[in-house]
This record gives sequence, structure tokens and C-alpha cells, in this order.
Amino acid sequence: MNKKLFLALMLTGGAGLMAQNTYQAEVGINDTDHYRWVCTGNPIIRHKFSADPAPFVHGDTLWLYTGRDAAGNQNGYKMHEWSLYSTTDMKTWTEHPSPLHVDEFKWQNSHAAYAAHVIERNGKWYFYVSTNWCGIGVAVADSPFGPFKDAIGKPLLTNKDCPGTNHAWACIDPFVTVDDDNQAWIFWGNRKCFAAKLKENMVEIDGEVKEIVMPGANFTEAPWVHKHNGKYYLTFAEGWPESLAYAVSDKIDGPYEYKGLFSEISGNSNTTHPGVVHFKNQDWLFTHNGALHEGTSYSRSVCAQPLNYNENGDLQKCDIVAKPDYLNQSSYPNAPKLTPQGTPISSQPKTEAYLFAYFEGKGDPHQQEQIRFAISENGVDWQALNHNKPILSSATISHTGGVRDPHIMRGADGKSYYMVATDMYTMKNGWGFNPGIVMLKSNDLVTWTHSAIDFTKAYAERFGNVQWVWAPQTIYDAKVNKYLVYFGIRFKGDEHLDFYCAYANTDFTGFEHEPVFMFRADYGAIDADIIYNPNDGLYHFFFKGNTKDKNGREFENGIKQAVSPSLYGPWYEQRVYVDAYAAKHISVEGSGVFKLNKKDCKSNSDEYILMYDLYRDGRYEFQRSNDLFHFTTTPESFSKNFHPRHGTVLPITRKEYKRLMNQWGK
Repeated sequence: MNKKLFLALMLTGGAGLMAQNTYQAEVGINDTDHYRWVCTGNPIIRHKFSADPAPFVHGDTLWLYTGRDAAGNQNGYKMHEWSLYSTTDMKTWTEHPSPLHVDEFKWQNSHAAYAAHVIERNGKWYFYVSTNWCGIGVAVADSPFGPFKDAIGKPLLTNKDCPGTNHAWACIDPFVTVDDDNQAWIFWGNRKCFAAKLKENMVEIDGEVKEIVMPGANFTEAPWVHKHNGKYYLTFAEGWPESLAYAVSDKIDGPYEYKGLFSEISGNSNTTHPGVVHFKNQDWLFTHNGALHEGTSYSRSVCAQPLNYNENGDLQKCDIVAKPDYLNQSSYPNAPKLTPQGTPISSQPKTEAYLFAYFEGKGDPHQQEQIRFAISENGVDWQALNHNKPILSSATISHTGGVRDPHIMRGADGKSYYMVATDMYTMKNGWGFNPGIVMLKSNDLVTWTHSAIDFTKAYAERFGNVQWVWAPQTIYDAKVNKYLVYFGIRFKGDEHLDFYCAYANTDFTGFEHEPVFMFRADYGAIDADIIYNPNDGLYHFFFKGNTKDKNGREFENGIKQAVSPSLYGPWYEQRVYVDAYAAKHISVEGSGVFKLNKKDCKSNSDEYILMYDLYRDGRYEFQRSNDLFHFTTTPESFSKNFHPRHGTVLPITRKEYKRLMNQWGK
């Protein structure tokens, strides 16, 4: 067995989505460049990263052309060639040598092998590619394997063919089809969707470029057209992060009637890219997500799912990732133990008490949005430190003069501490615009260094229109030895609050890179708290979510959770609420989870506290769990001499307890 095949055998993991793929050398073909594997679930391709699927059915074979992303933890798209796979049954897949490298096109200087599409006509195979700002090119070959050669020595389309646009990447994502009347069409675009006829030679535009207008749609990119029962279905990526939407027409060039979303955001990826084909008596939707280990928005993986229709022709919901088997079990304690993608923190001291970081809910409104500390020996009975006065001045540490939602954690070395908070002073600025967070670090829990980030200024290109950045929290990622900061974000004009994340720099004063999309709950969410449970190998992602009826009206809300064996996702949202108030129309938010220092005396197992803020009622209550899936049904109340709002708890040592008491105690 050669080295490449051995690596393919070793890299069949992939965030616990389904049973792992099995690989073997393809019989009769040199196994240096060809692999055959049996696909048992999404992602289809797990031994390398793949994106922007372009499936094409020819005879009894489905040919799948994809882009190829670089390995994980990239900060930007690193794509230089396209890949080729084939199947005759959607189960057994074969990888073929790369059919085309971007440098075949001498006229481009981006070296970016972006989304492409391949089609056969009159015995020739045509490979239409996008090269970011350089335009759309076309290569030709005598077979699906290539070699493909630049057909015209210049771009077929450029930004000049995208009227009404002025951004560099307007001319991307080509799709080509031959209609029933034998007329070939090409679709493309970003922010605006364009279409044009192709001449019989397939390498020249025939006539004028037409913009495809879909009233009500928020077209982003990646148009794709397929037919069903005589109707044309134009699917495309919509919004940001991207979901999949569609429109329907009686003619290929429109007018199209916008029908709405049919597939939500693909896990762990800002982008999605539809490809729809009819194969083996079934329509199939192809796209990509970031589900593999070390997968991200820049290291994606191609997936496929059957695409079905309602009786009236509407597309049925087609979220691309199915739930793994362990989430379909009714008894979660019997779920299989999954291998975590990181290792637990080992250098942690023995803890015997607890520190509560919070902001105050009563008293002088102008003093409430400040960080305060309280202390406890059992995690239930609490005493405010510093007479319930701030331990830090918000005017000093923040841009706005106020902070909310403090999250405190211990570092991986066991003796450093990190805190993040929302940079927000509602008494002065209101709730309309809160675009920043505060980051703090300490070596003794008493003295803190600090910095503040305004997303609209630090990341103006992507986050210049952000409205809220709320409730940041931090978790240690042992896989890369870094601290991952995650937070809720809402953009102006978007009703969703999604979760984004970024790795902190070594000084914990900012981020290593632009924040990336992390997770979208069914109907939006706020106030996330992630905790790793070594007993089940899962990260548990608690948040305040809600449920809406078919008309978009919220009728239930409370604390939900999503789970994943990897911080990189994909996250699987549980549809049940874990708090006791979800059906009682009592407002709950600010969930926080921590493990008690002592085991549950009845079961001799770990015991967790899920606490939450009943902010309208002025109460702070909690429920208990031994597995983070099942919680006690009767809420309990803390004993305390303060009125906390959205805080978090850090287990501390006896020495740390004494240090805090000496600084701020009685």
C-alpha cells in the first residue's frame, strides 16, 4: 500500500457525522491516483477538502467536479485546482486525477480555482471556471477526465458583463445547461444574477447579457437551474451566512417567482453552493459544509441529499446534514462514547469553591452594567464581594462605558484567567447599536489587563453593518492550543442572531483572524455557553432559543442546546427545551453551566448546574443534571445578597478563595 492510500485510510473521520467511510484501492487502476470508497453518509468526500460541487449526469454515471480547499485552519480561500469524482450508484465513489489547474488559464493572475461547471455537448466536454476578479473562463477536452485546455485564451465573461455591479468578485459561479430547444445558456453572478445564451460552439456569448430579477429574493451567488414537471427551478445561495433559496419560472430566462428558502445554513460554513441533478430516478441536491475535522468556511466538504417536492411543486425542506444515529436514540445515557476532537485540559488544580462574575440587576441603573464578583463554597449559597460594588470600572475597560454578560474561565495552564463581556451601556446608548466586546486577562483574579474591540471598525469590510455583538464567551481548544471566543451577532436588516467565533491572539487582546460563522439555531438564538463533557465526548452548546409557527410568530422560548463531538461542528440542535419555564411564557435567558466540585452523592457521578436569568421576574434559578441531557424538573433558587444578571461561574481553589476574600471580602 502506498503512502497516499495509507493517509486516505487514516483520514476517514469527520466530526462524527455518520459511520466512517471505508477506502480501498480501485481494482485494475493504479492506486497512486485513483481511490474507490463506499460512502455511508455526509460528507461524501472525507479524505480531502472539497467545495462548490458541480454534478453532471452522462449515461449511467454521475460525474462530480469540485473545487479543492486547502487543509484546515485557513484564513481565506486557498484553491488552485479542481477535483473529479464519479459514481454509478451514489454509494461507491471513485476519485480521478485532477482534471484542471487554474494556471492553465494564462490570462488570469488570481490563481484562484473558484466554482466551476462542466457539461458535455457533441462529444466535447466544456469546463467553465471562475477565477475571482479575473473573470469566467472555459476549457475543453475530449473526455470527462481531461486534460482540459483553455479554449479561447481569454476570459469568456468579465466584470464588464455584470452591469450594475462594482465589486471585484461579481463575475463568478458559472452554470451552463442546454435547454429543450437545444439552446445553451450560461448563468453566473454575485449579488446580481445574470444569464446569456451561448453559441453552438459553447465558447462565445450569443446576444446580450440579461439580469435575472427575482422580487423578494436576497440573491448572493451560485445560480443553478434544473427542471421538474415542465417548470424551471433556479436555486441559489441567499443571504450571509448563506442559505439556499429558489425561484420558479415557465421559461429558462424568466420571469422567476421567488419561493423562499429550502435549505438552511450548512454546518460550520459561511457559504453554500447548490448543484441539482436527476440521477437514478431521484433529484439530488449537492452542496458543501465545514463538517470534517478542522473543517471551516475555508476548508469545506461536499455533501448530497435527496431533493423532493410537495404535490404543488414546491421544494421540500432539504437541510443537507442528517442527524447521526446517536442523536436519534431515545435514551441518551446509552449513546456511544465518541472520540473528542480535542483533548481535555489536564493541568487543572483541585477546586473547592466558586466565583460568580455578573452584572447587577437592581440599584442605580447607571451603575448596573459593571462587572461584579460573588463567592460560594457550595455553588448554591452566594455572598457578594466588595459589598456588591464593581471590581472593575466599565468606564476604564470599555468603549461605551458599560459592560454586560461577563464570562470567566480558567486557562489551560491552570493559573491564568480570561474574561470577556459585551461592550454595552444601555442606560446611555440604548439597545439599538452594540458592536463590540471587551477582553480581559489576569494572573491572580484581582488585577486585569483589558482591551475592547469594535467590530464595525476592526473588521469593517465584513462586519461594517453589524448591529449587535452580544454575550461573548471563551473555550479552550486543545487541538490547536488556542482560546476560541464565540458570540452572538446580528446584522442590520437581518432578524437572525447567529453565532460567530474567532481565535484570540496570544495576548488575549484581540483576534488572530476575522470572525467566522459558527452556528445558526432554527429561529435565531442568544446567550451561548459551551461546556465539554468527557463522559460522552460531546460539546454541549446551551443557548436561549425559540419556536415559531408557520407564520413566523414566536409561541415558545427558553433554553435549548446543540451538541457536537467537535468545536468545529456541525452542531445538532435539540428541539426540546431543557429549562422548566419554556411552556409557561416566563422570560428566561443568560444560561450558564458549570460542574460542581463534588460528585452527586446519590449516583456518584458528575453533577452539573444549569443556571439562568429570569430577568423580568428578578430571579436567578437553576436545575441539575448528571449527563447534560436530562435535568431536574423543579427549579431551585440561589441563596444570595445581590441581584445578578447574566453571569457565569468559575470553580476556584481554596487559595484563590482566600485571595479574593482578602481583596474584597468582609
